[in-house]
Amino acid sequence: HIPPRSIPPNQENPLLLDLSESLQMTSDYIQYHRLKPKYITGCTYEPLLKLAERRYGFDAVRVNVPDEWAERVRTVFHRFVDADRDPVIGFIYATAETFQERFPPRT
Repeated sequence: HIPPRSIPPNQENPLLLDLSESLQMTSDYIQYHRLKPKYITGCTYEPLLKLAERRYGFDAVRVNVPDEWAERVRTVFHRFVDADRDPVIGFIYATAETFQERFPPRT
């Protein structure tokens, strides 16, 4: 889970720190519980889709996701980003191996 927020202009954006820490905690959780997922997946909105691709090594596809997922993402987007427009929603994924190479477990 990555906590959403809107940042006023000219204010430092701690989003990248939050994203990195959230992804690191996910990697630690997988290791701690000895889980063996094949993929790490998520559903989010632009601009987080681009950020997941460019900075964190996920593949992102802008496809129609199940209505239940889209509604959850849309609700968060409207609450924290822009209540007046619909978001571009997509699906992100990475192999567990690639993910844990990028975020080696700390435990």
